[in-house]
Amino acid sequence: MVLLEPTASPTAIPLRDAASPDFGPDELARYARQIAMAHIGSSGQARLKRSKVLVIGAGGLGSPVIAYLARAGVGTIGVVDHDTVAASNLHRQILHDDGTVGLAKVASTTAAVGRANPYVRVVEHAERVDATNAERLFSGYDLVVDGTDDFTTRYLIADTTDRLGIPCVWGTVLETDGQVSTFWRGAPGGGVALRDLYPEAPAGGGANCAIAGVIGPLCGIVASWMATEAMKLIVGFGDPLFGRLLIIDAVDSSTTEVRFSGGRAPERALSQNAPPTITWVEPGQVADLLRDGQATLLDVREPWEREIATIPHSVSLPLGDLSDADIPAGPLVVHCHHDTRARRAHTILAAGGRTDISVLRGGIDAWSRVIDPHLPRY
Repeated sequence: MVLLEPTASPTAIPLRDAASPDFGPDELARYARQIAMAHIGSSGQARLKRSKVLVIGAGGLGSPVIAYLARAGVGTIGVVDHDTVAASNLHRQILHDDGTVGLAKVASTTAAVGRANPYVRVVEHAERVDATNAERLFSGYDLVVDGTDDFTTRYLIADTTDRLGIPCVWGTVLETDGQVSTFWRGAPGGGVALRDLYPEAPAGGGANCAIAGVIGPLCGIVASWMATEAMKLIVGFGDPLFGRLLIIDAVDSSTTEVRFSGGRAPERALSQNAPPTITWVEPGQVADLLRDGQATLLDVREPWEREIATIPHSVSLPLGDLSDADIPAGPLVVHCHHDTRARRAHTILAAGGRTDISVLRGGIDAWSRVIDPHLPRY
């Protein structure tokens, strides 16, 4: 059956696929409780099936977002994640389980979505978003959902979607606090972007879940808001969070709304706000450098992490202490668990004038996979 669509609401985002989709009896039964809603109806369900949504990060936020959008009937979900499932993910990343530890997150996600809704197409992008691939990744989608947890990537996503005119649903969680907003320069009545809210990333890149931790259910709360924002934008109902930041405090069970306005011109070049260029080194290269005494390996993880796994002869200096510390002279290779904190350390050290810095790609997790398989992974 073809569900006929009237003219879309002015609040609905444009969709690339103009064809009216067919629905079989099983699909109609699956979505019956949504189609019954005045806000969605048959036309809204058809728009959901036509839509293409790119979710960046299949982690604490991305997992619940993908789960809900798949069950809602979004036709195509692209998933960008370069990582593999680790046991430390499982308290909050609900698409993954014990059976998928060690599996690529995009593969785990595809399997989970297939079990939840076989009518949804998942496109796997097993890569990290960076300045060289962002436009290529984003340009085939109607909407981008940012589920990442480091500021460099968030600003890259925000600047790229702003420049391409693609709406972006944004969320963040840390410890017991969450935030949600929606950025779209082309929104009816005037749009906003991330830099209208936070003009610059925090110095040193700020903390993330690996450093400060996060309560698992809060990820689900924030992700539910994000998935709802995505559905509102696709179908065209309600008032999306344009120019509004929703702040959720899990400790006192409160929500606060902060209003902000646009006005900043879209970024024309990523280089205007880009961090210093990073020199990446692979695990095998680092092993050679250490064997020949040609570099110092600087570990910016927390002490408790070194108790789990440590690369021999590395020097411990947690990221939070980096700016006030005496840094060893000579070439440095910086590493952390994966490489998010190491990239922040690179930014801090480069701002202080150091030019002899490189970053171990994939961190100690990659080292344990490539060099020392007996080293515990976490």
